[in-house]
Amino acid sequence: MTVGAVGGESEADRVASASGSRDLDRCWAAVEKAGKAAEYPDRETWQVVDDRSLHLTRLTMIKADQQSIFCETSMTSVAVSKPATSKAQQIDGVMATPNGTVVGHAPSSVTAVAVWSDGLESDDPTSTHAVSGYGRHDSEVEVQDGVFVAELAHHDITGLQFTATTIKQADPAQEREIHETAIRVPEPLVNVIDRPVDENRSTRDEAQRGLESCLEGPGGEAGGPVVDAPTWRAGAVLDQQVKEDTGKGKSAAAYDLEWRVALNDHVTAVCRVSPVWRFSAYPSPDELTSAEQPIATVTGENHVSGLSLVGVTSEEIARVELRHGEDTEVVSVRERTFAATLASADGEPFEASKIAVVAYDADGKVVHEGRLPDIPKQ
Repeated sequence: MTVGAVGGESEADRVASASGSRDLDRCWAAVEKAGKAAEYPDRETWQVVDDRSLHLTRLTMIKADQQSIFCETSMTSVAVSKPATSKAQQIDGVMATPNGTVVGHAPSSVTAVAVWSDGLESDDPTSTHAVSGYGRHDSEVEVQDGVFVAELAHHDITGLQFTATTIKQADPAQEREIHETAIRVPEPLVNVIDRPVDENRSTRDEAQRGLESCLEGPGGEAGGPVVDAPTWRAGAVLDQQVKEDTGKGKSAAAYDLEWRVALNDHVTAVCRVSPVWRFSAYPSPDELTSAEQPIATVTGENHVSGLSLVGVTSEEIARVELRHGEDTEVVSVRERTFAATLASADGEPFEASKIAVVAYDADGKVVHEGRLPDIPKQ
């Protein structure tokens, strides 16, 4: 979506206003709850110019009295920026949120901005705590009508130090002009939990407790719980040791691989506990499956022990059999999710589509047979 100009209302403005106005009352209610109404233009002046669905949140962009206001809503919380005016000749951070989003203004000459913080680096030099999953997750984001929105993480990044690399390229045939600068990105002026979750901890089993431990976040400088942590339900669990790799003239030590699948009412996710903490969001089972294709894969990786993967199913499926070569894994389905590792006979990587799958309902009736869909590119 594009942030429209305020003034004569275009069709794009009307569409954005219709889709985003449902969050305006919630944003204003959060402002009032926080006792900050005097620091904002009157509610009657607020006009939605765009709203964007991010992986775990929604960002509503508002114009009021020639100022910009950004409001990020999740299942449980609302974060609202201080009203801001674009500084025409320089990049300007407007808000870094507890949900891992950075919003700012950029000059009209800037076509893209790459935002980063060393606080998102993990202890593993090959990995980071940054967002991963379907679609574009690069820290380089397009500037639209002077606004950039970078979804960097799924946990609190307020208080971190950020660098912004501005990219100017008026013509694709031209060489890009790149400039890096440190930027200060303030916290939201308003940050409230407006829809608290009533947690029934008496029904938590081992899988749920393990998931909650992972959802506490990566620790370190970039820490805090994952977005809407109390809303997540435990799905499948994959917990195994990947054996030492001594092939092809290189050696890699054995390591523990622990993935915990999670769901809430909006999306599916995988919280990786080890070898390095990472939280990745994906579409919900309803979005990924259909009557014609009741099984879908969401993520996976090849390693010396074989192919580890996570998938989702339609509601009637209670267990699946996964077959590759001489290897068959019988896997229970929990909350419409499954996780398994298929051994590699020769240590070579292979695709999920090489795996045959048979799915059964709770009564043991076969409801689907075929090949497992390939894992989407991450």
